[in-house]
Amino acid sequence: MKPVSKLIVPLLASVVLAWGITAESASHREAPFIAMDPAADNTDVYAFVSYDAANLARAPADRRVTFILNVNPGQDPSDAPNYYNFDDDVLYAVNIDNNRDGRAEDIVYEFRFKTENRPIGGPGGLTSPVPYLGNPHITALGGLLQGITALDGPGSEGLTRRQTYTVTEVRGKNRTVLFSGRTLIAVPSNSGPATMPNYAALAAQGIYSDAATGISVFAGQRAETFYIDLGAVFDTLNLRRYLPLLTGPGEDNDNVNPYGVNRFSGANISTIAIEVPITRITSDGKPAAASANPVIGMYASTARQKVRVLPQPGAATLHNGPWVQVSRMANPLVNELIINTPAKDAWNAAEPENEAQFQA
Repeated sequence: MKPVSKLIVPLLASVVLAWGITAESASHREAPFIAMDPAADNTDVYAFVSYDAANLARAPADRRVTFILNVNPGQDPSDAPNYYNFDDDVLYAVNIDNNRDGRAEDIVYEFRFKTENRPIGGPGGLTSPVPYLGNPHITALGGLLQGITALDGPGSEGLTRRQTYTVTEVRGKNRTVLFSGRTLIAVPSNSGPATMPNYAALAAQGIYSDAATGISVFAGQRAETFYIDLGAVFDTLNLRRYLPLLTGPGEDNDNVNPYGVNRFSGANISTIAIEVPITRITSDGKPAAASANPVIGMYASTARQKVRVLPQPGAATLHNGPWVQVSRMANPLVNELIINTPAKDAWNAAEPENEAQFQA
């Protein structure tokens, strides 16, 4: 049997910028270590030339590419009161290879989050880990608190626990903080219509665009993108029919009696999405049609600092030391289905150019 490495080295998801061929992935809890660290678990990766109307209306030389990474799989929307957040101590990254040498370090987009408490009524006021009391039937602080309709400013008063984040573009030793120091706010979990009466409009406020660079970004909760009867697949492919079970004429009608139960139906995921002009990521700064390298490779990764110190009760956990990669994702299901279990954690920590160490 051929070594696995000969078949998959280097495993970067590829995107043809000229034609918009898409790279996409899905892999949840695929290794023993990362299964215990959901906030750092890369579950899905997408890379594609943006196909929204605004991008298609642009001249080909001005078009953009979108990168999406998902973490924190299988979120139950009703898991209150702390819901789901990005981890302040995780370095989230999109790593790009634009010269096809198998090393995705030509351009890196890094995302760091910071959680803040915003007490109602100012310092010393009420702070809760849940967006507080938008329900019109509940009185608080002597009056009715309105629902959360904004991420910042008026309408955001009930958002007492909020995450902001930064985006840094790394090119070798050069690091550029994007969005001119603006406060980027992650869209919170949807805690319900009484607290967030128009969640779609609230989430739309979390899309930020930078006129100087042409880059747009979003971070927040979205619907799960994976579709699988997970329990049945790992019960030796003991696939199930979706209820109600039918017999007779309805048995063969797939529209009436669909086959399969989606484990992730109704579940959510935490998404980071960034849209970048193609000319900003090609190796020569040219549009795809004119570039010597119109094909890029990419993967998403998460990392934690090497040292973690647990302090006295009530104090913040201390993190220091170099960053250590704990999860990565490019082509789908490689680690979950191909890499042997004892090597899965090592695969997550390895760089794509070092995959030759993984033998069948």
